[in-house]
Amino acid sequence: MAADLRCFLYMPLVHSESAADQTDSVALFDALGRTTTVEEQAFFGGGGFSG
Repeated sequence: MAADLRCFLYMPLVHSESAADQTDSVALFDALGRTTTVEEQAFFGGGGFSG
């Protein structure tokens, strides 16, 4: 299955209220091999959506 389709299928886990689902989603996305960009790291390092 293509990586972009897998990302789409993983989205419900990302948005789940279950901490276990969210932990699983991180592992699944990590397995796709995508690297966080410098811009994303700066955004999350600065508080992300909370600040």
